[in-house]
Amino acid sequence: MNNNLIVKYRTLGIIFLIVLLAFAILFSFISIREKKDVAFKLKMFFSEMTQTLQFSTSTNGQPSEWNLSSDGNLDSLKLYIIDGLRVSKDCLNAKGNCFAKTAYKNLANKYSCFYPNQHPSVVLQNGIAIAFEAKGSCKNINEVCYIFYVDVNSIEPPNVIGKDLFAFEFINSHTSSFRPYGLSDYSSVISDKTYGCSKKAEVPLYCSSLLFSKNWRVEKDYPW
Repeated sequence: MNNNLIVKYRTLGIIFLIVLLAFAILFSFISIREKKDVAFKLKMFFSEMTQTLQFSTSTNGQPSEWNLSSDGNLDSLKLYIIDGLRVSKDCLNAKGNCFAKTAYKNLANKYSCFYPNQHPSVVLQNGIAIAFEAKGSCKNINEVCYIFYVDVNSIEPPNVIGKDLFAFEFINSHTSSFRPYGLSDYSSVISDKTYGCSKKAEVPLYCSSLLFSKNWRVEKDYPW
């Protein structure tokens, strides 16, 4: 091989490495921006939903008076919660395109058994989708009324629990009626084999509690 070919191949190799480095920097920048965007949307959603539920409680009394039920009273759900939201799409009959129709993946990038599209849902004007799973009548203090499954970009990918899908609880409480899912069992927010915020968990729904504890920051050790 003559010197000209050697120089040519070396030059091509250098160019190839530069291109790879540029792509790595670009993807890193996109990832950081995506994480910040998700954290910001969650923080805003949590604040707005907390205010919405507080206003409804102050206006309509405690959730124990709302005629809620474990089989999901849509009239009460709409009257006391959804009517206070800025909704752009209604999928309360559990049909439509508010959520992806396939199962969501977990943080290990494997399909779970989690289908939020099976629950009544809406899409807000800011693009965030909420699915409502009824849990009880809410007659007792600290009883969970609903679990809210929140996808920050509705049907758009990645449709991964802990990346764009998070869970929150609406409870009958005299203090805070809205909290991240799993906050009451924070000692296992990472270690729980089913819901913990890790790549080992089957359905990592506790990730909202982990982000809440970090003041809505996706830190370096987060299992993204």
